[in-house]
Amino acid sequence: MIKISFVGDICLDKKSLSLIDNQDYSMLFGDSYNCLIESDFRIGNLECPITLSTSPIKKLGPNLKTKPEAASALRYAGFDLLCLANNHILDYGEEGIIDTLKYSSLNNINTIGVGKNIFEARKPFYRIIKDKTFGFINACEIEFSIADKDSYGANPIDIINLYYDIIEAKTKSDYLVLILHGNNEYYNLPNPSFRKQCMFFIDLGVNAIICHHSHSIGPVEVYKNAPIFYGLGNFIFPRDGKPTSWNIGLIVQIEFDNENIGWKIIPFRQNESNISIELLHDKDKVDVLERVNQFLGIGEIDNFLESKWLDFILSKERMYYGFLFGFSRIEKYLFRFRKLRFIFYSKSRLYKLYDIIACDSHRNSLLRILEKEIVKPK
Repeated sequence: MIKISFVGDICLDKKSLSLIDNQDYSMLFGDSYNCLIESDFRIGNLECPITLSTSPIKKLGPNLKTKPEAASALRYAGFDLLCLANNHILDYGEEGIIDTLKYSSLNNINTIGVGKNIFEARKPFYRIIKDKTFGFINACEIEFSIADKDSYGANPIDIINLYYDIIEAKTKSDYLVLILHGNNEYYNLPNPSFRKQCMFFIDLGVNAIICHHSHSIGPVEVYKNAPIFYGLGNFIFPRDGKPTSWNIGLIVQIEFDNENIGWKIIPFRQNESNISIELLHDKDKVDVLERVNQFLGIGEIDNFLESKWLDFILSKERMYYGFLFGFSRIEKYLFRFRKLRFIFYSKSRLYKLYDIIACDSHRNSLLRILEKEIVKPK
């Protein structure tokens, strides 16, 4: 049997930096250390570049980074592969990605999901473990980090490209794992479009799918004998003032045994005061596992997900309309006149507009909100 451990979003900044500076790695990783070390291979999503750059790019949302010493901490925890296809890896431009690749390599950590162009960013990672060849593909939704034909960046969730990449990777591997950075943030279920994509990738031959980005733990679904983990939550991502769910995460250990694929789910809490990882026990553990396994007791999953997703996006309706039309009467009035439309729109407003259109989850949410207004009830 071959055991591979997966964790969610990692951002070693803020409070975690003091532990890194003091090389107090045992405190930083806490109870997770033994879970990771007992595995044959360990994978996590690095949600920030490792860089000394002081030149952040202009974008919507915060610019994240960590210091070079963070790579040593990740090596201590045994990480073998860092997923870099996410919406923050380009926060400090090409320099940030180049630095991340350098410091990861210096600490004997492999990377996936980025490159000096889209062709390199798309490349799968292969590793032979106990005489079995594993293929890994990493991609993210389109925001401010995507590579193109002649610039550094991340591999996007492009259905056509992924189709060809999966078909080719299947010919080179015994097992193929797809790792996606997508779905709506702070939403603990897969939106219907994202779920449909995941099922399509399983149809192509993917053996397991791991998802992160939502900062929330999500359910596991088994489709054609392949597990889809819709949200691992955060691993180490210290932030004050966040909801309790921000600090709850999962270590997913997938066990590959010839034709059989099993898994173990290990819930944990990131201690808000000292950052250390603490495994959950008793009722806390049972409650989390019930949420992860919630699909097992639902007959009509499609209807359930559509209803829950509609409730969620309607709670964001004002935000989405605000992004498009502004919050003042003057902005709404100017929008009626083509030549005057963008006179008073700042660059930050245009960044918001770009993000709402380019990101699949945001765009699908907006479309559904608009459909509610323009489609007559049956």
